[in-house]
Amino acid sequence: MQKLRHAIIHSEHLKRLYAPQKNLVCMVIETEPGEDVMIKLLEYCASNKISLLSTSITLHPESPRAFITSIIDVTSLERSLSEIVREIRGLPFVYRVEILETPMTLGKARLITFTLRELSSIIKGAYEKFQEAGAVFLFFLGYEIGLDIAEDIAKKYSDYDALNHFLFWARALGWLGDYKIVKYIDKKEIVIEVKDLFECMIFYGEKKFPSSNLFRGLLAGFVSALWNKKIEVEESLCVSKGDHVCRFIVKAD
Repeated sequence: MQKLRHAIIHSEHLKRLYAPQKNLVCMVIETEPGEDVMIKLLEYCASNKISLLSTSITLHPESPRAFITSIIDVTSLERSLSEIVREIRGLPFVYRVEILETPMTLGKARLITFTLRELSSIIKGAYEKFQEAGAVFLFFLGYEIGLDIAEDIAKKYSDYDALNHFLFWARALGWLGDYKIVKYIDKKEIVIEVKDLFECMIFYGEKKFPSSNLFRGLLAGFVSALWNKKIEVEESLCVSKGDHVCRFIVKAD
């Protein structure tokens, strides 16, 4: 019997393998929080023949906005998807809507959600059991994910817009809170500040040195694919050592 192995594929391949007759997309809506907002969006989807397959809602305590990330089936849509997106953007409680091309698991159209507590166990376990090797593993894990995400996003966006779209995607999935692109010099240097980065929050104020390896690797992989250059990423500020934000300096080697 042939051994099965885990595979990450892009949504265009997923559509052919999992549901060749279906039109599946991933939509992120930045909106006001509240149950009434979710009910209104569900009613809108139902009235426009949009099938909701999977949904994740992200709320940050310090943010007045919520992020709803959904895999939807728009096969029976009677209007164009771009028209639907424009209409949702026009709703009074909606701030932003994006269609994201995200990696999905082979054979399943789904989003997988971990709580901060569960992710804390994974990351702390990597450091406790493997020490420096654990940090290296997390960096290269993030690096490969960053390469994978860039392959899709770079098809639709370029340069600064691609980076902003990537950070919006990360925020929508709950990886970080507010973010700011402090500096962007194309093909040379980027400075990014993020709040509530999950892998550093779990060590809040406990460390004497920056603690991001997974997200630092994610940035390195994403920007290296975006610029087609070797990239170095330094975390100069980190909430794990008491700073108010995590700051990343990305430079082309």
